[in-house]
Order: sequence, then C-alpha cells, then structure tokens
Amino acid sequence: MSTFLSADTHAWRSQWHRLSGGRANHLVTLRNWETNARHNSHRTEYYIPAAILQTPAFNPAAPHALTLGGVGRVMGHELNHAFDSRNRNYDDRGLLVDWWSPASRAAYDERAQCLADLFDTYVPPDLPCSHVRGKKTVRENQADAGGIRSAWRVWQARKAAGATGPANAVLSAKFTPDQLFFVGVAQTWCRVQSVEKQRGKLHSDSHSPGQFRVEGTLSQFAPFAAAFNCAAGTRYNPPKRCELW
Repeated sequence: MSTFLSADTHAWRSQWHRLSGGRANHLVTLRNWETNARHNSHRTEYYIPAAILQTPAFNPAAPHALTLGGVGRVMGHELNHAFDSRNRNYDDRGLLVDWWSPASRAAYDERAQCLADLFDTYVPPDLPCSHVRGKKTVRENQADAGGIRSAWRVWQARKAAGATGPANAVLSAKFTPDQLFFVGVAQTWCRVQSVEKQRGKLHSDSHSPGQFRVEGTLSQFAPFAAAFNCAAGTRYNPPKRCELW
C-alpha cells in the first residue's frame, strides 16, 4: 500500500508541475500500474500500461492463442476506437476533421444501431429490473467487436505460420487452439462486484458489464460458433449477426 501511495503521490505532483510548462508532445494519460488501456484521439495514440502485461491478459509462458485473445484483443479494441462515432471526427494529426463520407457515416450508424438494439436486451442477473444501455455503450461494444476481429486475424496468421508459442499440456487437453483464443478473451472480464457497484456503473459507465462484453461480442462473431460447434439458431450462432466491418 505504501508503494502505491508513493507512486500515486509522485504522479499527482508531476501533473501539478506540468501546469506551468508548455504542451507536451508525448504525454501518457494512464499510470503505469493501471491494468487498463486507452486511445487518445487528439494525439492519435493509444496506451498499454506495463501493469496489464500480466496474467490473465498476458503471460510469456502461455500459448499465443491465449495471449492474443487477452492483450491482443485489448490492443485491437483501442485501435478500433479510431474508427468509432466520436473519433471519426479526428484526422491522422488529431485535428477536428470529419474525414468520413456521408455514405460511410450512414452505413456505420445503421450497423451500430444493430449493436445498440442487441445490448438493450441484456439484463444483469443481479439487477432484473434494469438493462444495459445499448446506445450509451455502443462505442465500446463496437471497439470490442473490432478488437476481437483484429486479434483473431493475427492469431490465424500466426497459426498458419506455425508460430503458436509455448505449449501447455493441461490446456491442450481441454481446448483446441482456436477455443483457447476465446478463453483468453473471456477470462479478462472475470470479476466480482457488489450489486450497488453494478447498478451505479450500469447508469453511468459507457462500458457494458463484463459478462455482456463477452456474451454480446462473441455471439456476433462467427468463428466463435465454429470453434465450439454451436448449433445454428442458438444464442451464440444466431441467424442474423451485427457486423460493422
């Protein structure tokens, strides 16, 4: 605890001193002990702090499928934020410029509405009288969908090249390599929160609850249904899917 407080105090002191200086060309807005990541539209940058490079998101001794489903998905998520409904208003220099054509905007909005409608149907088990705000969380849900798709392409390329990373006999006995990728996706969202915390985040957070960031995203991704042999017409292999890209 004392180490954390010392680091936090140093971070706040550094921010205070920056008030009297000029604009920094490179300024990381996440502390290195935060297990998080962020996209900065004004600088066209994204940050992956050192703290997230640990289990379950990353482990150098784990098969690459698990790693790409974990931290690979995180990196893909942040990169995809550059193409959402807010960041499409910033160009490659971080200037306020809408670089999408009217047709692209219309197509995006139509496809994003599919995701918003889907997430409106999700009800947290501990809050049966509430539901996820599809419109409020659509940017993050879009980034989740794009992030998984991007990480999956990388995994498929590595698998084709035979670069699958360290072997794990226990995991290999239970899962195929493709299934392991999705295990990596899901386990980064394992968490326990009080009902009060869940209720507050449901109304104020632009992110969907972790459970639905897994269920909602993977149900719309055909390779997941193929990897786990989900029957046609079931929750994870629906007849119609929401696809942005």
